[in-house]
Amino acid sequence: MVKLVYQTIASGPISLEFSQPQITVGCAADCDLVVLHPSVLLRHCTLVLQEQSLIRHPGQDPCQPDSTSASVGREYLVGDRLPVGEVWFEIQHSQLNTIAVPTSVSVGPAQPVEVPMSEEAPTFSCAHCQKSFPEPRIKRIGVVGGTVHLLCPVCTRPVVPDAPPEPVGGDRLGLIERGLAWWKRCRSKAGRC
Repeated sequence: MVKLVYQTIASGPISLEFSQPQITVGCAADCDLVVLHPSVLLRHCTLVLQEQSLIRHPGQDPCQPDSTSASVGREYLVGDRLPVGEVWFEIQHSQLNTIAVPTSVSVGPAQPVEVPMSEEAPTFSCAHCQKSFPEPRIKRIGVVGGTVHLLCPVCTRPVVPDAPPEPVGGDRLGLIERGLAWWKRCRSKAGRC
């Protein structure tokens, strides 16, 4: 699958890789990629990621038409530059193991996906929202080779891992072993961007 790269003067390239085949881009907090720039609309566009390219579809804001209508439904290949308002991203190959992308993806309003909570999946809490989220719903952002930041899927503020569940009995050694295994799972999953 492809990834988006944003070039900065201070920190160099910032690589943005997504595991889902369709992402929304805009300045709204619930977008998959939030771009805070005056030229970017609330729901600026939807990107359908494929193995060698991506397709840009218009945003869902009927009050403000997309200013880059020439690129509506346009396919961008690896090496092309993608405009989002006045912000430019370069399209590159992703090195991560990615999911298979269906050949036809319908673009429509994003439906919230309920991820079932399992006993083994680590959960993370947001102090601002006062909610707990399973690991698959947590957003990750970071610079390639740098620190990965885990963010709340609702308000995009930092989240922290919840404490491991308390043991049923008084088994202290089992508690330490389960806590250590839980911590290793959290750290291994948090290290991926």
